[in-house]
Amino acid sequence: MTQHTRLSVAVALVLALAIIAASGTCSAQQSECSGTTPVPECPGFTSSKGGFNFTVGACSVASTYQERCTLGFQFGYVDGVMGAAHTPDGLLYFGSAKSGSSATCSGPGSSPDTQGMYRLYPDANNPSHVIAAACDALLYPLNKHGNLTPRGVTGPYDSDYLGGGPTMEIADGDKKLILLTYHSEFQYGEARPGLANLFFGTLGLAVSTDHGATFRKLGEIIQPRSSRKAWIRDFPDKALSIGNGPFILGDENDRPVSPNHADPEKTYIYVYYIDQDKDVCNGDQCLAVARARLADVINAVHDPNTSTVPYLFRKYYNGKFDEPAATTDPNNNIPSGRYSPILSAVFSPSIIYEPVTQSALLAYQVPNEHTIAFRMSGNLVNWDSTKPIATLDERKQSFWVRYPSLIQTGAGERNDSQLWIFYTHDPEGSKGSWQTATFMARSIKVLLFGP
Repeated sequence: MTQHTRLSVAVALVLALAIIAASGTCSAQQSECSGTTPVPECPGFTSSKGGFNFTVGACSVASTYQERCTLGFQFGYVDGVMGAAHTPDGLLYFGSAKSGSSATCSGPGSSPDTQGMYRLYPDANNPSHVIAAACDALLYPLNKHGNLTPRGVTGPYDSDYLGGGPTMEIADGDKKLILLTYHSEFQYGEARPGLANLFFGTLGLAVSTDHGATFRKLGEIIQPRSSRKAWIRDFPDKALSIGNGPFILGDENDRPVSPNHADPEKTYIYVYYIDQDKDVCNGDQCLAVARARLADVINAVHDPNTSTVPYLFRKYYNGKFDEPAATTDPNNNIPSGRYSPILSAVFSPSIIYEPVTQSALLAYQVPNEHTIAFRMSGNLVNWDSTKPIATLDERKQSFWVRYPSLIQTGAGERNDSQLWIFYTHDPEGSKGSWQTATFMARSIKVLLFGP
């Protein structure tokens, strides 16, 4: 039996088990799962010309709401930025969601009614289509059922929500690690039915040493400039996003580095996040970046106490990475370091190494528009603030496009690059309802001009 055949059989078995596990609830909740979600039209695509040709392929449906519901999810996937990893058994995706009840999510290892990070299985022959999902949360917040009760300003950084997450495979000697960043929330105030709860967001780091079968939290790595106490005092009706922590490798001089050819001693992990300071970016939330040496992160993986993790990352500020990205305060009530903005008007960013141009490719939702924008740069701290290289534009169709995720399903080399953009798509009047959202995917091609 070939590896491809084994993978197809394995995925088919997982899918069958998932459907069997989910069949009880979806028959009982027929009204919720049996509706029809129309397949949306492709958003318009525009691209500017440079030294390369950047094109986005036709729309493909990664999953409908009915398919996600049948697999046992209340919301998601993907609520945030998706990650991917190449494992011995094939390609795996990771994304944030919340599982259904025990009738939907059952069996050994299952975690019903749990918000967290889950494994998703793409079709072995079509990586744009998710055909199965394992109903066991690999990571989850302390309050995994999401039963928010009013509180003050004290509690763990990952009390109420965990959204994972961007991933990267890293060589650790002759072994492979999967590093994953996760969006974590301390939620406060009264619960808001029909709306997201107010939260103070931070970023954490997790690792898998068994090809994505399990993940271990290493701890918090990035906190916004404000302390939690000051934020809740000054902005009692506004959440502080932080984003989903997409990351890429770069050298000491901020040039992108392929994850396939990284020297841990000379390479840094650059994590992009949302920060806010009253004296920066007109007081608005803007894109920022912090970095840590890859060798230091790998050493922290082997530290049983992970005591060094809060000290690993330094924020970019005034041309240097010398501001602390996190503190050791258990309640985030000490301000972290200052920051310099990378870009403004950026929501839900995703970033990846593009091997044809050997550059960084950034995708993000433009706030208050029906648009996903793309930018490309050969320097990880300098981005053209006025010219996206391309956009997916749904303004004429009156649909929202949200949560872009850049995914590499090829080997990540110049002659074997298979890039995709995944995103959710929902009608303008739906107010972000998961029941009207379709998870979409489109291929990305980058070709150099000339010989």
